Amino acid sequence: MLERLNRDKGLAIEVDTSLPGTRVAAVLDRLAADHGLPESITVDHGPEFDGQVLHSWCLQGLGIAWRSTWEVEADVASGQLRTVLDEFAAPPNGIYAVFPHAKHLPLRVRLWIDFIKHHYANDAFWRGAR
Repeated sequence: MLERLNRDKGLAIEVDTSLPGTRVAAVLDRLAADHGLPESITVDHGPEFDGQVLHSWCLQGLGIAWRSTWEVEADVASGQLRTVLDEFAAPPNGIYAVFPHAKHLPLRVRLWIDFIKHHYANDAFWRGAR
């Protein structure tokens, strides 16, 4: 992401063996202060751009993000964030237990699978009523 900014506009160079999301955010905040906010930012979803930084930007009112309900439910409930574009929500994803096939499944594995099915199949689990 920063490489593209550098190539296109020569705005910033950050060099290190690792650039955590907080450091990338600091560089982008500095660029925004010096040059204004861009219309959009395209990221490659690499490890340097984590959800915490994106969440923080949304709380600051700097844009919108597509996040899982469980990640933002407390902020939505408190009014710090609000949902938009709900008609474009992702379809539900399945959760799968993968285990070796055996004629007789060990009891501890069977109990674990039953526990997961019971809790994760309950909509209240995903809405914070745990």
